[in-house]
Amino acid sequence: EYFDLPNDKASATSIEKPGYNKISIDKYFKYASSKMDVFIKLSDKKFVKIIEAGDSKDGDVKETIEKYARKGITHLYLKREAYTDFMNEINNELSDILTNSNNEEDLVSAQIETIGSIHDCLKELGLDSEVKEMTDKIYKSCTKVLSKSPNISLLLSKLVKDKNYIYELSMINSYLSVATAKETDWASEKTYEKLALAAIMMDISLENENHCKIMSLSDPKIELLTEEEQSIVKDHPFESVKLLDQVEEFSPDIRNIILEHHELPDGTGFPRSMAAAKISPLSCIMIISQYYANGLLTIGRDAKTIQKLKGEISENFNRGNFKKPFEAFVKAFIKN
Repeated sequence: EYFDLPNDKASATSIEKPGYNKISIDKYFKYASSKMDVFIKLSDKKFVKIIEAGDSKDGDVKETIEKYARKGITHLYLKREAYTDFMNEINNELSDILTNSNNEEDLVSAQIETIGSIHDCLKELGLDSEVKEMTDKIYKSCTKVLSKSPNISLLLSKLVKDKNYIYELSMINSYLSVATAKETDWASEKTYEKLALAAIMMDISLENENHCKIMSLSDPKIELLTEEEQSIVKDHPFESVKLLDQVEEFSPDIRNIILEHHELPDGTGFPRSMAAAKISPLSCIMIISQYYANGLLTIGRDAKTIQKLKGEISENFNRGNFKKPFEAFVKAFIKN
């Protein structure tokens, strides 16, 4: 009754069993072929077909989907087999760009989209081998871009697209943390890989951008959330690590960075309120990078904002276990 279903034969098919996976409407329009049945979700066990396999994506189909979008629907559903094929096609296309393209703009766009694809695959299908393969390709393409554009300041303008906060934050953190690590005594390919993969996966358990934007428990925006939402924010480092338990190849160091990426030097961070002396050096790099990246994405990139962020980082992170990572961050980025 809630849905004003179109009067066509496709909409008459109602299925009451699980085995469906969701895709965003944007992703459907960008990648989907006309070979798939498409459903909307009425309840956990009931799905209604709104598009018949073989229909064109143009004309009536587009109008139908836009009709649901206006009602607040953000995701469509595919049967498991069709969803798996769909994600494989996307991953193959993105993989080709990451591996073979030398165009910086194309690489950065593909990196951000691949993060979304990785998150979807792990949450919806638990595809551990494919997830590790795709994260490796992002990392390698990231180092390729960094080698060609060593000035991280100029590179940032290409990373910030204001389209998907979660994926862009992950990608900016990846670049900033790797660039910072290059200026430390811990510089090595293994260190860069750990930081890049942690950045890609640390917010995988979050779907709401507003939840992801909360960097500390002192942020007044957290009071606007329900108790359940506050718990999601506070516990998401634990939940992200749980999702990574499906992927054996991710090292304990990567899991540790994810667990600690919201801890703070004064001990007021979450989820464990750790003292600064107990936070690992690689986590300190990630925390500083995330602070800066979030500021760029949520406050702005003008000269005044950048100067403000520099001052805050200097005031809050130039001490204890954070001192060496802070100094490396200055060398890698702020000096530019």
